[in-house]
Amino acid sequence: MKLSYLENGKQLTEEVKNINFDMECDVLCIGMGAAGAYAAISAAREGASVIALERDENIGGMPITGMVPTFYYGEVGGTFEKVEKNAIELDKFFEGGYIHTESRHCELFRLISTHKIKLLCSSLALGVYFDGKRAIGVRALIRGEQKNIASKMLIDATSEGHIISMCPVKTYFGRIADGKAAPFTNRIDYLDEDGFYGYYNDDDGYRNQYDPVEISKSIINAHASKLEFLMKENKEIISVAPNIGVREGKRFEGEEMLSYKDILFMKKPQKTLLYCRSDLDRHGRDLAIDDEIYQNWWVISNLSTVTAKIALPMGAVVPKGLDGILSAGRCISLDSYSSSAVRMNRDMFRIGECVGIAVAIAAKSNKYNILDIDYDEYLMIARKYSAFDGAMKDDFAFDSPNGKLYRSVRFDLTDDEIFKGLNSESPGEAIWSCYISGEKAAEKLLNEYDGQLHYAIALGMMGRKEALPRLREEVRNRNLDYFVGCRRSNQYKTAAAICLLGRLGNENDIELLSTIVFDSRERKNPMYSMPNAPLVYASERMAYGYYQLFTHAVMAIIKLSKKLGKKAEYLDKFQELFTGDSRNEIIDFISRGTPESASGQEISEFLDNALKILKAE
Repeated sequence: MKLSYLENGKQLTEEVKNINFDMECDVLCIGMGAAGAYAAISAAREGASVIALERDENIGGMPITGMVPTFYYGEVGGTFEKVEKNAIELDKFFEGGYIHTESRHCELFRLISTHKIKLLCSSLALGVYFDGKRAIGVRALIRGEQKNIASKMLIDATSEGHIISMCPVKTYFGRIADGKAAPFTNRIDYLDEDGFYGYYNDDDGYRNQYDPVEISKSIINAHASKLEFLMKENKEIISVAPNIGVREGKRFEGEEMLSYKDILFMKKPQKTLLYCRSDLDRHGRDLAIDDEIYQNWWVISNLSTVTAKIALPMGAVVPKGLDGILSAGRCISLDSYSSSAVRMNRDMFRIGECVGIAVAIAAKSNKYNILDIDYDEYLMIARKYSAFDGAMKDDFAFDSPNGKLYRSVRFDLTDDEIFKGLNSESPGEAIWSCYISGEKAAEKLLNEYDGQLHYAIALGMMGRKEALPRLREEVRNRNLDYFVGCRRSNQYKTAAAICLLGRLGNENDIELLSTIVFDSRERKNPMYSMPNAPLVYASERMAYGYYQLFTHAVMAIIKLSKKLGKKAEYLDKFQELFTGDSRNEIIDFISRGTPESASGQEISEFLDNALKILKAE
């Protein structure tokens, strides 16, 4: 046997003989957060003996200790629906009539007790025991005492992949372009002057949560900026969440991987664990660094708040090449963009429940990889508890988080529907329909094209240089007109034009874009001096319009300079611009005089990352 464990940040392996296990179980669940609690409960409900370890004194994860008991997207169905119904009844016993995390806490403990789960709080897994490629248990620190626990199936539900990181599996963090993960958040609940309840739960900047100094400083700054804003607004603070909301952590190489392209182009796996439901929102505003296809969806087609029905592959929770171990929660096998869509509370509950069902079947049948279990049996049980399908009828829809708005979104539009869409202020569905239709759609657009901006944007996204004159005109006469139809994340039309110039343009376009980036007079343009852009929350101090045009122009110049062999020339120009007084002026202008705020940190990091991308081959 071999023991893999983490020590001082390094993965080590040593031979182990004659292990004495202090406890044993069918299913060992490490982490009792949003996914882990439901994984343990459903595995025990299906007849497995379950031991659960939790590092904190409380269970429930972000919906409880992060004080986010409400739901954004995510699919309906599953055991959590009954928990929520019972918790709403318990809410009546608390003062104020709010949604209380403690009610949900009580309900989870009730289920844990009902199903006789052995819950060990204040406990950490120190290492994983393997017999060949199969995980057979862990060494754990349980309230200060080391114990060995044997298991048939081991679930890593730590959300950060702490257990899988100890194993011989590749892990990843952040998007490919710059290694940056989605920004975190920290929730504060308050009462306004009229006594009405509200909360603040927006982005608090990009930080590596695995760097203790960096994340500690970021949390302090996040608290300080929110408290300052709330006090200025005469709001009475009720509570501050003890845990921050981390939207994206480690991911790993699984037997299958969910890519955001699979979601956008509706690729379905052979075996689906369950269906999730969300838009593809990484949060953060440095869209200029994103992948081109993601930009096509978010920036150029303005489809940011389109909700997708997401088929999560069963193999995405199974570490590649290993048996007896799998993950439940947001640390699974996917890319940075699809991870933004598979992280909602409701889907975390349901992923946990479905994983629990699968491991119970595996333990009962002595199959140590859930890909080998009877899939029909799995489907029957998952559907019995309504944990598999969800309620979304279409592959895509404009779907509000509160469920009051639902409109099917189609990308198989007729010619008449496409032209009608392109001539409206919400052309996104028509633009994307053209994009996925390819050359045939491009020729039809050219036959109708008479310099209309939306037509030019659609043609540019399809790589047609006939669109360049109109795109250049849009950049030359830039303004802050934006598409409509996507709530507050509508995109600027000029930003879309800049993005496309960076793909299709020539040396003259670098000069055109340089006026936005290198000419300090650009920041004196009156359109940037609005108290706040209409697409940004009132509590955020940011020159958002300038930020978007500036960052897209920077990345467009970088792309063109590399393509045209002018990398060295523009590296010198950017290094000069991004250092010293000019750097401080840019940061100060975009953050509206608050360089230590999340917006100030965001532009500062963008400047550094842009240089790294330009230097890279």
